[in-house]
Amino acid sequence: MQKCKRYLKRFGTDLAGYGLIALGLLLGWLPGPGGIPLILGGLGLLSIHNHWARRLLHYIKDNGLKFMQYIFPENPWIKALHDILSIGMIISASLLLQSKITPITIGIGIALVALALVDFFYNRSRWERLKQLLKRRS
Repeated sequence: MQKCKRYLKRFGTDLAGYGLIALGLLLGWLPGPGGIPLILGGLGLLSIHNHWARRLLHYIKDNGLKFMQYIFPENPWIKALHDILSIGMIISASLLLQSKITPITIGIGIALVALALVDFFYNRSRWERLKQLLKRRS
C-alpha cells in the first residue's frame, strides 16, 4: 500500500511538472514574463524525482546571471536605452488603456506595464538597492 501511494505521489508530481511546462510554452508568446516562471516551476517539480530536470534546473540557475549580464551590460548607453525603453512602454501602455477598452487592450497594457517595471528595476541594479534600502528600514 505504501509503495502504491509513493508511485501515485510521484506520478502526480511529475504530471503537475509537465503540465506547468506545457502551460508555460502555451503562454510564452504573451508579452511580459509569460511562461518563464511556469516553466521554472515545472522544472522544480520534475527535479524532485528526475535527475535530468535537476541538472537542467541547476544549469539555468548557474547561467542565469550570465544571461542577465548579457541583457544589462555595464555600458552606460545601453543602460540609458533601457530606461528610455521602460518609459516608452509605460507611455504606450497608458495610451493603450485610454483608447478603446477591450479585454485584449487591457491585457496588453498590463503586460507592458509589468515588462517596463521589470526592465526598469533590473537595469542599473535598482532592485538590489531597493532591497537593501528596505532591509535597512526594517
